[in-house]
Amino acid sequence: MKFGKIAFEGLEDWIDASVVSLVAPSADGPLRASLVISRDERGTDSFVDHVAKTQKKFRGSVRGYKQLQEEQLEISGKAAFWSRRQFQSPERIEVMQIELLVAESDTLVMSLSLTDSPENEKALKQRFEELLKSLAVEQNYL
Repeated sequence: MKFGKIAFEGLEDWIDASVVSLVAPSADGPLRASLVISRDERGTDSFVDHVAKTQKKFRGSVRGYKQLQEEQLEISGKAAFWSRRQFQSPERIEVMQIELLVAESDTLVMSLSLTDSPENEKALKQRFEELLKSLAVEQNYL
């Protein structure tokens, strides 16, 4: 496993449930841009079913949800899905988010969420495109 400049062997049969969280150096408004990367088990669900379930669950958990765009794609030979959406935070701040889900293996899904205020939509899209260009899923990660 790798974390920054640290590499180590994980414990056999354990699942990497780490969360990577990065934030912008500063904020121009009430919201600081952030990037969160995590992994989730999808159990016996297909990738498509897992995406549908997680999207439905998210929609039901926030106020003012608007689906703006979504698309299925492939990254490093893996099935992937991305969506751009807008909603309100628990503090009722308008949020725009681009989420990418990648079928990392037969049982794991990697989630990458890039979040900022709607006023910074252009910058958010540019950051997402930069991340997509640099993203690679190692074939023998686990």
